[in-house]
Amino acid sequence: MNTYLNVNAAAVTDLTGEAFRSASIRLTDRRTWTDLVASASQDQALLEALILTGLASHHSPQNPLGVVEAFRAEADLLHLRLESARAVEALLDLLPYKEKRGTRRGVPGMQACVVGKQLELTASFGDKTGIRWNAADPTVRVHLQGDELLASVLQARHERVIQERCTPQWVPGETAAPLRRRPPLPRDVIAQHRASAQLASALLRRPRMWTALAGHTGLTVSNDVTEHGLDWTFVRTVASGTMLHDERLVELLQDAITGPDLELLDHVCESKTCTLRFVGCVGRVEGWRGVLTIRTEYGNSATGRPGRALAALGEVRAPSRPSRRTSVASRPEPKRCFVLTSGPSSREAVHGVTAAAAVRLVTAWAAEGHVELVPL
Repeated sequence: MNTYLNVNAAAVTDLTGEAFRSASIRLTDRRTWTDLVASASQDQALLEALILTGLASHHSPQNPLGVVEAFRAEADLLHLRLESARAVEALLDLLPYKEKRGTRRGVPGMQACVVGKQLELTASFGDKTGIRWNAADPTVRVHLQGDELLASVLQARHERVIQERCTPQWVPGETAAPLRRRPPLPRDVIAQHRASAQLASALLRRPRMWTALAGHTGLTVSNDVTEHGLDWTFVRTVASGTMLHDERLVELLQDAITGPDLELLDHVCESKTCTLRFVGCVGRVEGWRGVLTIRTEYGNSATGRPGRALAALGEVRAPSRPSRRTSVASRPEPKRCFVLTSGPSSREAVHGVTAAAAVRLVTAWAAEGHVELVPL
């Protein structure tokens, strides 16, 4: 496997948690090296934004939002591996049901069923404008780490709703009657999340980003309705003694190749908090009308995660085993020319990747006998 593919696969797995081999297979046939983590379609992003809200109630020091990995991401499909049944239960609170007085709760149009060992969540939001008639509904497939069966978790949720004398409305194939009138804005959860769905989706698809930062101890997520859309707030807690401002986080969020390609709006550092605010890249209209606020503060723990090296930032891991030297004779004979062509995401970037990452890529290609070009 060539070094370029290795670097890109490592950059993806560092942020998503996807297995290196799985990421490598997906990237092998790629003809362009932009947007390595696939972006969701409009309805898929909306479903993932709602799921992010559901998982926000689950707090875990090990895995932010309880997500171990987000893998095999496509435009209309995402796989999530959750750490425990409690994380799944937080997600199932989104499922729609009707109270005995007729009041509906949950996300209208969301359905759930068990397929094999996976829990499949789909949604039909009713807006098919500009979508081909046979387009599949957005789907998120949930996997559970451990031996507990997802079928039993979903069944327990169903029985609990029945015991409360409510009617579940998440069974596939059973279409609920439409509402007689549009709900008021505070309850129109779909319209709220549609405003900044792409922003939320981009963050949900990169769950390992937070634990790669030094001193990480916890993460909480919330959102607020504003005049311009829906704002998201991520509160990071770090161990005492850790620097509140982490420039690596800024670089990750601004990265156009592996990251979500956000723009830094402002940065305020104080003695006990560090606040960063980001907005979506200029030119993205649908699903980016929101401000992402990341506030870092000290938590109660004196020890946190040591942080990890990230290939997306050009950082190198310590070798886990002695590397095998490659002789000059074993290098591939035919030379290939690689060119970095994507637009810059920040002043420190060299056409889409940070300068450090570009230098590492060029060095790796040269070591393999290839020809490289980095237009400045």
